[in-house]
Amino acid sequence: MNAALHLLVLSADPGVPDLERFADTQGHRLERLPPGATPRRVLAVPASELALHRLEMKAATPAQARAAAWHLLDGRLAQPREALELAVGADGDRRWVAVFTPAARERWLARAAARGFLPDAVLPDCLLLPEPTDEGEAFVAADTGLWRVRGHQLAFSAEPALAAQVLGSRPHTRVDASPAIESLLLRGAQAPAFALDLRPPRADKPQAGAVPARRLAALAAALLLSPLLVWAAQGLRHELGAARAEASANAALLAVAPDAAGPGRPLARARAELARRPAPARVGGGGAARRGGPGPRPRPRRAARAGG
Repeated sequence: MNAALHLLVLSADPGVPDLERFADTQGHRLERLPPGATPRRVLAVPASELALHRLEMKAATPAQARAAAWHLLDGRLAQPREALELAVGADGDRRWVAVFTPAARERWLARAAARGFLPDAVLPDCLLLPEPTDEGEAFVAADTGLWRVRGHQLAFSAEPALAAQVLGSRPHTRVDASPAIESLLLRGAQAPAFALDLRPPRADKPQAGAVPARRLAALAAALLLSPLLVWAAQGLRHELGAARAEASANAALLAVAPDAAGPGRPLARARAELARRPAPARVGGGGAARRGGPGPRPRPRRAARAGG
């Protein structure tokens, strides 16, 4: 036992007040918690408002265990499966499975919230009772109008007549004193790891197919930076194009003036000098000029003599 306990037991009878108790790290009852204590808050709900089953199932993931529980309970439920909620114990080959309506859970949590109680665990009240050492026996707490019954294969809360009918000839230990039952409930709620928890799934767990917040932030940042990335890519493309054009120009210059790259003749100065030189004659240009240039005038033909 490594944490103080704040236990709230909801009553199934509106005329009976809820039970609120405190315990220290050793399980001893306290009138109030010491200042600065951070207790484990356990909410015990009426087992008369749910159904408990002890089912045989192999170790599996929580999702597989839920699917197996629904399959094993097929045909044993009084309401359609779509109208029910299910919670499966976490450990063992024989697990407690609680079946209840979503409206019942909302009602439990609303009653606790009205008292400023935010539970760390939500349990059926009868499962806080000790489990009998003999598998054929049961433990009965009869301090209220309902009997809380706990055995190896059955656990429930019901009116005394119905509870006695369900127990039949099964041997059981009955405790009627309220202080003793309160002590048992405190001891059961003090267990460091209780397998069954009726709380709804935590909202901060990512659902299947959901995108994590970090990934969404990265995508948003990429979307905002995409115009800058495009602009930078275009600038880089122009820069590479200019570099290629510069290299081509240098190669052409070296082909015309091989000494342009010599000592003291950088290409820039050689290019400027080349610009001052007269343009070289084009190939075949001289012949064309001679053919098209002025030549001797053709000698005029003499007029034909008359009669000749």
